[in-house]
Amino acid sequence: MKGAMKNKDKEEDDDLTPQAFNRAMKEADEMRLPSNADKEEDDDLTPEAFKRAMKEADEMRLPSNADKKEDDDLTPEAFKRAMKEADEMRLPSNADTATMDEAQKFDGYAFADLLTRKWGAPLDVDFRPVTSLGKTDLYVAVMPIPFGSKRCRHGQNEMAYLCHLQGVIEVLEKYGMLEDYVDFVETTDKKPRARTSPLIAVTWRMELTKNQVKEITGSG
Repeated sequence: MKGAMKNKDKEEDDDLTPQAFNRAMKEADEMRLPSNADKEEDDDLTPEAFKRAMKEADEMRLPSNADKKEDDDLTPEAFKRAMKEADEMRLPSNADTATMDEAQKFDGYAFADLLTRKWGAPLDVDFRPVTSLGKTDLYVAVMPIPFGSKRCRHGQNEMAYLCHLQGVIEVLEKYGMLEDYVDFVETTDKKPRARTSPLIAVTWRMELTKNQVKEITGSG
C-alpha cells in the first residue's frame, strides 16, 4: 500500500518538474489549431496583407465631386483659366476710372475752366511763331483778352471759342506736350497783362523740329 502511494506521489512530482511543464506546453502547442479569428488577425498583420488591402481600397475608391473640384482647381491650367476669367470680368478701379475720365474730360470745356481758375476769365489762346536768328520757335500764348471781348479772335460764339480750345489741345496732345503744358499753366506765376503796350501774353515754348513747326502753322 505504501508502495502504491509513493508511486502516485512520484508521478505528481514529475508533473511539477520544469521538464514536465515544458513538455506539456509543447504538446499543447502542437495539438492546438488556430481559430478563424486568430488566422484572420495574423494575416491582417503581414506586410503583404496590408499592401493588398490598400490596393483594394484605392481601386474601389471613387473621388467625390468636392475632391474632383478641389484637384481641378489646383492645376496650373485651372489657375490660368481662373485668372483669364477674372481679367475679363474685372471692373476698372477708382484710380483707373479717374485716369480714363481725366483723359476724356480735358476738352475745350476743361481748358476754359482751367484758364478761368488760373486768371479769372476764359482767355483767348493761340499759337504764336517767333523767328530769331533764322530759327522759328512756336509758342502757346495765353492772351489777356477774355472770351466775349470784341478783340477775341476766336470769340464769335461760345461754340467757336470751345472748338478753338479743343484744337489747341489736340495739337499739344499730338506732339506729346499736353500734360506738360497743363502743368505749366497750373504752376506758373506769370499773368497776362492788358494795360500795357504791347499786350503781355503768358507764353510757353513748344519743343519742335522745323518741319513740325511748319505742320502746325501751315507755312511753306
